[in-house]
Amino acid sequence: MTQENAVENTRDDLLKSVPSGTLLRLAPAVLFAVGLILAIGLATASRTNIEAEGRLQFERRAERLVLDIQRRIRRPVFGLKGARGMYRASENVTRREFQAYVESQELDAEYPGVVGFGFVERVPRAELDAHIARERADDAPDYSVHPLSEDEMLYVIKHVVPLDANRDAWGFNLGSEPRRLEAVERAIRTGQPAMTARINLVQDQQDRVGLIYMVPIYKAGTDPKTPEEREASLLGLVDAPILIESALEKIGEQTEDLLRFDIYDVSEDVSSEVLFDFKQFRLREEGLEAEIDDDGGRFRSRENLRIGGRSWVIDIESTGKFDATLANQAPALILLGGLLLSTLLAAVAWSLGHSREHALRLATTMTRDLAEAKARADAANQSKTEFLANMSHEIRTPLTSILGYTNLLRDEGDISKAPPERVNALNTIQSAGEHLLTVINDILDLSKIEAGKISVEKVETPLVQLLAGIEGLMRPRAAAKGVSLHTEFCTPVPDRIISDPTRLRQILMNLIGNAAKFTTKGAIDVRVYVTTNETGGRLRFEIKDTGPGMTPAQTQTLFKPFTQADTSVTRRHGGTGLGLSISRRLAEIMGGDVKLEASEPGVGSLFSLELPFLAVADARLLHESCVTRTAQVEGEDGVAPVPTAPLNLEGRYLLAEDNVVNQRLILFHLKKAGAHVDVTENGREALEMIIAADAAGNSYQLLLTDMQMPEMDGYTLARTLRDRANDIPIIALTAHAMAEDRQKCIDAGCNDYVTKPIDRATLLETCRRWVYANGVRQEIER
Repeated sequence: MTQENAVENTRDDLLKSVPSGTLLRLAPAVLFAVGLILAIGLATASRTNIEAEGRLQFERRAERLVLDIQRRIRRPVFGLKGARGMYRASENVTRREFQAYVESQELDAEYPGVVGFGFVERVPRAELDAHIARERADDAPDYSVHPLSEDEMLYVIKHVVPLDANRDAWGFNLGSEPRRLEAVERAIRTGQPAMTARINLVQDQQDRVGLIYMVPIYKAGTDPKTPEEREASLLGLVDAPILIESALEKIGEQTEDLLRFDIYDVSEDVSSEVLFDFKQFRLREEGLEAEIDDDGGRFRSRENLRIGGRSWVIDIESTGKFDATLANQAPALILLGGLLLSTLLAAVAWSLGHSREHALRLATTMTRDLAEAKARADAANQSKTEFLANMSHEIRTPLTSILGYTNLLRDEGDISKAPPERVNALNTIQSAGEHLLTVINDILDLSKIEAGKISVEKVETPLVQLLAGIEGLMRPRAAAKGVSLHTEFCTPVPDRIISDPTRLRQILMNLIGNAAKFTTKGAIDVRVYVTTNETGGRLRFEIKDTGPGMTPAQTQTLFKPFTQADTSVTRRHGGTGLGLSISRRLAEIMGGDVKLEASEPGVGSLFSLELPFLAVADARLLHESCVTRTAQVEGEDGVAPVPTAPLNLEGRYLLAEDNVVNQRLILFHLKKAGAHVDVTENGREALEMIIAADAAGNSYQLLLTDMQMPEMDGYTLARTLRDRANDIPIIALTAHAMAEDRQKCIDAGCNDYVTKPIDRATLLETCRRWVYANGVRQEIER
């Protein structure tokens, strides 16, 4: 062979081993756009969820605040009603008896803000002198009535306790001031506790906002029903003067400075008056000047109260401290994270195209020495493979947290009682995370195909069960849109074949999943045939749908990577456009093909998968006359479904994981399933803990280890344990998802392998399988 021919042959080989460069040029932009759209959606959903959660927290705190204010202001009524009972039970309550009752109430402790309790007597103007004389004779020589007025009836505070703090109010005529008089007359005529409008208490020297609560007392043996009867039966009133700021003292501590509020009296006789100004109150309370939190106000509410017959309004708003407790950074972080992930995905796609173009340039420009050319091409391919493996690890690691904690939030408590906004946010996060994982898996599959690293198994495959499982997954998706899904055998078909079950299932899931995605009415029919031709037996699957169909122009690029039949498809249904391309390439590797047999706009499409056919020696043939659906096959022909393993776990496990977020998530799933789990964050400590447990006769039944840890990684930990003849089952936890990564873990001594993002069901089933294997179950029971 000439040197020129050798160069041409090398170039042709490279051209066959990589996809068209034109196809990959658009990939970075497509993936970046898809990722950015998802990130914006996640950030918006997060912001909505944070806003809803913040509103809910604010409303709960505001409700508690209003109840606390109401309790503090209304509490004196209980003491006043007790005094009323004392007067109704006695023909004459002396000054000393009234004093003893009030002192028993411990006003400072039981009624914050209450200055004292008093007894108010109605005194006709003509009887004023006799009234004063009686009181002075009752051990009160200094008693006098003030201010005097020409009114026909006076309402005089005859008793007040404690006297020293209320001496200026002793003998005060409440009828001399309109606001006090209005409350007195309202209490008498309604028989209910009455509160004054805002006043200044005569005994308060600091000009603070005061109120007086009054309870009427009627003569013993009377039960007045009308205002007139109540006027005639009045014995007097008991009252409680209140300083509202003292009543609400330290209420800021109750709200933890997360809320601020103002109180207004909006009764008709005053229109609107400030009863409590939170900012001024805090300035006086703590002596602050410029340290009051004026920020915030993100949430506001207005509550209405009826207090002592008056109408109050409480305006409440959040403070900057409350707003700071919300996860305000989360949407920005999600958007930033999504931007970084999108950039990584675009870089992966760019790497695919760049590696190919780089290899082509090498092939056309390098010297005729074409050993050096091959070495350079291999190096470029290896760089691409390593880059993809690292990108897979970096993307899968945060996805473990996103998907894991989303499932955790859905599982905790009763999701049906959660606010709709929260459920929608969780669904959005889960759907976007799963979509991103699908994108990553598709790109990795394509890269492995291009690198020639896809290996095909030829093992016994339960065809009927495989089809039944696919139908079980796809039927609910189709049924949700009113679309029926049927699987039927159109020729005699063996129940077991020799094939690669993983790749066969992947291809069929892609084809049937596409049909379920795009079909909105009608039916999806899956038909299975066994045929023969000049090359031998063939197994054929046809997937026919009544979806939108395609034009001839749209079908031209259908099997090309990163393309879809219509640009609106991406907006409505999502996807990378890799599914059909990967399916065809996998089918070709297995010796078959995927084709579009027919498609018509408005009618539907027909896809086919054809593979070489080889039945298991003792396989049973299922005839078309007795089977029309895979679901019936399981019941009627005795092909039992694979039993589902229980998800409860037993025994002592050791988890070695240095990522705190993943550590908490895995620990939660294992403990919830019943396992006893110890945790460490590096391989060296894990080794020491296993040795110590074995020495104490309390060995661990399972080791789960991340493969990339400080001090001693998982590979070294597994090799060291095997070198010490320790046969503890080891499950590798890694975000690397390439086939060679699994083999690397097995070669190091691991028994099994779970990839990140961690799927809870896969994790628990893998643990259960190895804990119950090789007599470990018996060890636990002993």
